[in-house]
Amino acid sequence: MGRASIYMIIGFCSIFLMVGKNMTDVSVQSLDNALTYYENSQRYNIAGAGANFSCSAIFLDKTWRGGFSNVPFNSGTFSVTVTDTTLQRVKIVSTGTYQGSSNTVIVLLQPSSFSKFAYFSDNEPSTIFWQNGDTVWGPYHSNTKLYYSGNPVFNGKVTTKNGKSGTGSPKFNGGYDTGVSMPLPTDLGPTKDSSISRGKYLATTDTVWATFNADGTITVKVGAAAATTTALTTYAPNGVIAFEGAVLRVKGTVNGQLSIASIANGSGQGGKVFIDADLIYKTNPLTNPSSTDLMGIVATKEILVANTAANNTGGVDIQAALYSQTKGLGAENITSGGTKGSIRLLGGTTQGQRQIVMSGSNGYTKSYNYDTRLMGMSPPGFPLTGGFEIVSWLE
Repeated sequence: MGRASIYMIIGFCSIFLMVGKNMTDVSVQSLDNALTYYENSQRYNIAGAGANFSCSAIFLDKTWRGGFSNVPFNSGTFSVTVTDTTLQRVKIVSTGTYQGSSNTVIVLLQPSSFSKFAYFSDNEPSTIFWQNGDTVWGPYHSNTKLYYSGNPVFNGKVTTKNGKSGTGSPKFNGGYDTGVSMPLPTDLGPTKDSSISRGKYLATTDTVWATFNADGTITVKVGAAAATTTALTTYAPNGVIAFEGAVLRVKGTVNGQLSIASIANGSGQGGKVFIDADLIYKTNPLTNPSSTDLMGIVATKEILVANTAANNTGGVDIQAALYSQTKGLGAENITSGGTKGSIRLLGGTTQGQRQIVMSGSNGYTKSYNYDTRLMGMSPPGFPLTGGFEIVSWLE
């Protein structure tokens, strides 16, 4: 009986010793895991700090490419290289070092384009209000005030330079900031230069008709000359088309990515675009989000829904990002003819000054939808804000 008890005690002691060892091993492993996690977090945080410092430097000076070398930070160091890549993008590679090991954060920036805005107005007239029933999807900015009457809804981020004014309670589901200034460029020189370098540029005071065809071609008629049809990729290899001094009239089905511009010449001629009939994508992004068709319409002056039979019987579909340097999106005739249907816009509008498309009971109702692809895509040659935005942040 005594010997059995001794064996039992020895057995229990052995079990307790094994359990104790296992618990000790688990504790040590947990401590090692915690230390490893902490050290990795430190390296990523240090690398992230270097990336943030670099983004801030580029925000203050878009030409900055200096980088950093072995900068002490949080008991470690970071080093950063900044290089230009294709499509005017900037690549930031930030390496954070802590306790002899390193981790890297890679950030890709691209030029910020005005095409990202669902609505942008440089000068918002105090006589035109956002009101009950109005809904804006996507980013919104005004370099003056936001004027409202009632309860309009803004589902994207809203920024203004001088606040807001009105009666009612607008809903800012994407947030609201004021004191933000974002001036328009002084001219369309970069778009013109891009059309000259690898696109299509023509100086003429004749009216130009451009019809886009679903097979990826463009039919162009200049003044009294015969129309010609050419593959878009041949007509403008980089997708940027500009006519200086001409009034431009467009319609059709876009297959590809491009921007087409009417630029006023030194005498003030041209700079105006008329949309003569539906201007749509071959692959509609509303039904196929993977669509790569993308269109920009750029004008020194206004972009107008033309007073044509096609537009006056049921309205017009416009699928494009619109940019009007001094004026905006309007309608050619809103003094007679009654209600002509809706302007069904899929894209966004950037304009020097907001225009009206209905006067009393004459003109067009608005049905504006934001093309969410414009948050990450921009038509080639579309005017830029002068800043950069983050495309990707890889840790």
